Amino acid sequence: MKQTELTITDYNLKDTVEHGSEEFPIQYYVDELYCYSKQMIPLHWHSDLEFYLAYGGPIQIQIGKTIIDLIEGDAIFINANVLHSFQQINFQDKCQCPNIVFSHEMIAPSYSIIYKKFIQCIILNTELPYFVLHQDCQWQQDILLMLDKLFSILQKYGLVPSYYGEYPTLPFQNEDIEIVCYEMEIQSILNKIWQLIYLHLEDIPKVSIKHNKHILQVRTQKMLQFIHDHYSLPISLQDIACAADISKSEAARCFQSYLHDSPVHYLLNYRLKQAKQALQKSEDPIVEIAEKCGFQSASYFGKIFHREMGMTATEYRFKNHK
Repeated sequence: MKQTELTITDYNLKDTVEHGSEEFPIQYYVDELYCYSKQMIPLHWHSDLEFYLAYGGPIQIQIGKTIIDLIEGDAIFINANVLHSFQQINFQDKCQCPNIVFSHEMIAPSYSIIYKKFIQCIILNTELPYFVLHQDCQWQQDILLMLDKLFSILQKYGLVPSYYGEYPTLPFQNEDIEIVCYEMEIQSILNKIWQLIYLHLEDIPKVSIKHNKHILQVRTQKMLQFIHDHYSLPISLQDIACAADISKSEAARCFQSYLHDSPVHYLLNYRLKQAKQALQKSEDPIVEIAEKCGFQSASYFGKIFHREMGMTATEYRFKNHK
C-alpha cells in the first residue's frame, strides 16, 4: 500500500489545518493511521482542544516527551497548545481513529462567566496537558458514550470538506441517530462532557510539567525554523545549534527527545522532501532542483535520493509528476 505523507504543520510544528469554521469551530476526523507514512500523524500542536479515540487496535501517543499507550476503546483528551503525535502500535492493524478538534468557543465564549468559572481553569492548567478516558471507570465511560453519540452525529450530519479528504464510515453505537438541530445537539453534548470533566477534576491525575521541558520545546522549534528557512544553504550542525544558542550535543538531545531523529538527518530528509515536491510540481532541471534544495552537487543528490527512495530522481518524477 502506498502510504500518505502528511504535511500539516508550519516551521514550529503548529498545525496549519483549519478545524471547522469560525461559525461552527469543530471538526470531525477519522485518522486512518495505517495509511500514513510510518503509520503515524507526526508531532504537532494547535490552540484547539481534542478528543481522540483508539479504534482498530492499540495506539501510541506522544505528549511532549511522554509516551502513552492507548488500548482500543479508550480515548484521550489533549489540551490546547500541547505538542502531540499519534501512531498505531501493531503494523498489521488498520487503525481508523475518530476524533474531534474544537475551540472552547463551542462550549462558551471567552468573555462569559461559564468560561471564567469552568473552562479557563482546565485549558490554562499546565498540570493538565492530557488525560486518558478509560472504559473501566464509570464517569469516564459516560464521556466515552457521549463521544460515541457526538461522533455519530458528526459522521451523519456534520461532514465538511477537510484536508484529509473523505472518511470511512464507522459503526458507532448511535450511527442510526436522527437529529433535527444537530449543531445544538453537538453543543449540548460538549457541555455535558465538560461538566463531567469539571466535576471530576480532583480525580484526574495531574502531570508535573518541568520548566526544562518547555525550554527543550522552544529550542527545538527555533532550530526547526532555522532549518526550514535556510535548508537551501550549506548548513552544519553547529549552525543549527547556534539558532537556539546551545551546544551541538544539546541540539542533538532536543531533536532526539521530540523528533527521535538527529538534526543532520532531519535536515537531509527535509531537503529530500522539498526536492520531491519540486520534482512533482515543476519542470526545473534536476541539477537545478538539487542546488535549490541545498545539495552540494547533483551527483551527491542522485546518490542520496536513490538510497532513500529506492529509485532515481528521474524515475520519481516520471511516476509522480502532476
